[in-house]
Amino acid sequence: MKLPKPSPQVSGDNQRGPAVTLRIISGPHQTEHFVFDSYNTLVVGRAADVQWRLDKDLYFSRYHFRVEMNAPACWLVDFGSANGVHVYGKRVQNSDLKHGDCIECGKIVFEVTVAVGAENEADGTLILPSREAADETVDFARPQPAVQKIGDFAIDRELGRGSMGVVYHTVHQPSGREVAVKLIQPTAADKPEAMSSSCERCSSSISFAIRGSWSI
Repeated sequence: MKLPKPSPQVSGDNQRGPAVTLRIISGPHQTEHFVFDSYNTLVVGRAADVQWRLDKDLYFSRYHFRVEMNAPACWLVDFGSANGVHVYGKRVQNSDLKHGDCIECGKIVFEVTVAVGAENEADGTLILPSREAADETVDFARPQPAVQKIGDFAIDRELGRGSMGVVYHTVHQPSGREVAVKLIQPTAADKPEAMSSSCERCSSSISFAIRGSWSI
């Protein structure tokens, strides 16, 4: 599986806009960090093809979790890892992250730092909005769907819906691959022509919705 590379690390002294830093403050790989000043995603685990490989901690799963960042907003999704992801001691599946949060996985502790750039230093540190407020500005911060899992696919969020069904953004847990899955309403099964048209529209448009690899 080929994963997109995260943005290059940047220096806080030269940062002009808001940025999110994910830094290891305890355990193996201590001091390693990534800084994001634009939209990007980062898959973390022990597998050789993840963007942040933490192979010194055997408590990590091959594909442990993903963070999606659009500074100053930051969102975490656990891939169904064996030992889980804990934020302040509480195990979470999906979680908004804010400045000062600590993420615990195995023997490693990450710290989240949300900082403003040089142009906005007078405003101080930005505070992430609540999930309700984030819905208006951050595309990926949406209410969780009623269905949380389809087979090996963990549902992250809803992408869109229509008369035929609902399209979800999911993660294939064994591989960590991001996949768009459309659930067809039972009543749509009696309309083969409409189903064919719906699948064609989904196939041609959904691949542009979010960065990454998609399957229909």
